[in-house]
Amino acid sequence: MGLTESAKRGHHKNIELSKNPEKGKTDLAYIRDELRYDNKKNFSSPLPNYKLSDKDTAKIQAAVEKHKQKKK
Repeated sequence: MGLTESAKRGHHKNIELSKNPEKGKTDLAYIRDELRYDNKKNFSSPLPNYKLSDKDTAKIQAAVEKHKQKKK
């Protein structure tokens, strides 16, 4: 899942966030509604100017669980 400013990816809707996680930005932000897997070494530390709200964190966790259920 990744952060984007686009409401759609092709024919698929992205998950709208209630608040832009980037400090100082007020425009709409979205999370891509897809899971991608990679090695842990390919990820960096969390970005310092980004903070998800508790409401958005719960929404994203629910989407992840939904995708995991489909994968089984």
